[in-house]
Amino acid sequence: MTTNSTHEISLPTAIDMTTRYRANRPSNFPICETFGIDAIDKLLATDGCAFLRIYYGMKENNEVDAI
Repeated sequence: MTTNSTHEISLPTAIDMTTRYRANRPSNFPICETFGIDAIDKLLATDGCAFLRIYYGMKENNEVDAI
């Protein structure tokens, strides 16, 4: 497995990846998630916070959410 330590990709790569995802995603998987800057700032301001990690969870109706 290769990793991208900067977590940066080009716009053409992002377009390719999101197009492929949308064409192949299960119907209960979200297309995107939005997090407000206040919520992100609050998480990053937590003592000892060094990263932002997103897990996927499932609601009772089987919809997938990034949490």
